[in-house]
Amino acid sequence: MNKRITNEIWNKFDENRINRAEYFLELILKIVGKSFLVGERFLDIGGGTGTNAAVIGRNFTEKYSLDIKIPPVEKRMPGVIYIQGDAHCLQYDDNFFDVVSLFSVIEHLKNPQVALKEAARVLKQGGLLIIQGPNWRFPLDLHTGLPNPFLIPYFLRKRFLKALNYEWWMDEVFYVSWRNVIQILSGNNLQCRLLGKRSVIYQISLIPNGFQVFYRIIKLLGILSVWPMSYIFIFQKISQADDYPR
Repeated sequence: MNKRITNEIWNKFDENRINRAEYFLELILKIVGKSFLVGERFLDIGGGTGTNAAVIGRNFTEKYSLDIKIPPVEKRMPGVIYIQGDAHCLQYDDNFFDVVSLFSVIEHLKNPQVALKEAARVLKQGGLLIIQGPNWRFPLDLHTGLPNPFLIPYFLRKRFLKALNYEWWMDEVFYVSWRNVIQILSGNNLQCRLLGKRSVIYQISLIPNGFQVFYRIIKLLGILSVWPMSYIFIFQKISQADDYPR
């Protein structure tokens, strides 16, 4: 299959990563006040180029971007500390960060329960955990531009992806419901409360050219208001556990 649309999605993402981070910041500030985004340490898990850490964590003394690979020098943001690591096993002490974020990461975690517990463990009491991820009912997959494979019965999904030479998708994208995320974070050992959520409705400039007509139509019809592409959820850690499970 022609990978033009998929490549366009990723190129658009890379070209507009700063504008995208600024948009996320706007949504976050609609849920919490500016005072929550000022502090000592900010950690963005799965941070890639470190753009979210630089933009959303701009008022923190130390801004960390953690990923399985360190980006090349030309892609790095000034003032960001780059760490190579695994979201499932964070090499930090308990109560180390004021804010921890995961943007477009939750769907790539092989064990989201472990990763979310780790994120909460390193978060200070009263600190924020910011999670952005897909609306699983949106008709298009935002990684490839294909029809959303999760809307296809499981026994047909692998055949569908194999026929289009997208078999790798099964190994890189995993389903975790937002209800499950809330349940994990509000458990007895973590006790993070949900402060609020916002629908992510991107500006047209952030949408790949091949999707802009479709996007304009569904936005004009008001479909995105009830059926957005993704969501941002913000949690606050309200208690301190004596022993965090790893």
